[in-house]
Amino acid sequence: MQFANVDGRRVEARPGSQGQCPLCDREVLSRCGEINAWHWAHKQRRDCDSWAEGESAWHRAWKERFPRQWRELVVGSHRADIKSPRGVIELQASSISTSEVADREAFYGEMVWVLNAQDFDLTIRDRGSYVTFRWKHPRKTWWIAEKQLYFDLGEQLIKINRIYDNLPCGGSGSFLGYDKFVASFSQPKPGHKLCDQCWMPFASRQLIETSMHEYYTMDLDPGTAMCPDCYESHREGFIPDDPSLFDCYTPVTIY
Repeated sequence: MQFANVDGRRVEARPGSQGQCPLCDREVLSRCGEINAWHWAHKQRRDCDSWAEGESAWHRAWKERFPRQWRELVVGSHRADIKSPRGVIELQASSISTSEVADREAFYGEMVWVLNAQDFDLTIRDRGSYVTFRWKHPRKTWWIAEKQLYFDLGEQLIKINRIYDNLPCGGSGSFLGYDKFVASFSQPKPGHKLCDQCWMPFASRQLIETSMHEYYTMDLDPGTAMCPDCYESHREGFIPDDPSLFDCYTPVTIY
């Protein structure tokens, strides 16, 4: 895990630290060695999320492409690798069963897969507007996937249009750069906007747009768009319970 809860905040691992798992609330310890990416691990060793796999440099590099507010968000009984305004992005490097592929797709609904394909033994032919490929030793698990697949080649992606579920295995798709992939998942759906605090999408009518009142009372720039939860959390941090302590022209932070 990249994040744990420490004193009510999402915090990355630091040497000698302790925290709570965002999913099960049990104790986790920081693991900060010289080989693996610094991360949090359950004190009892076993991860509470049965879908979790080891955090590799590849996983961490992908997560770092997105805002930290979208990484490792709790969705029901699992931690989604990335939960963007356009749905969940599951990062998969190791082999998994066909049943787990089906379970995850049914659970998350709106999602895509990004697979570490750097060892897939692909022979790729660029056809101009599209590419075709042969997969010498295919991972047949992915023949049954119903959600969009992206193969990460190490320098760019292939957005898969089709995989033939027979041998010899092949398919077709199109090249896609990392920047374009990230941009396509960073835009909210029509009629939605992102909260300027948590960066999650909400229907435009749900967001509170701040005015000069919030500028004077909560040190928020006019025009800031906030969801109700973020607005209330920010308000509680600036406006004390005792009105006599509040100077309406000078924001006060209560610790």
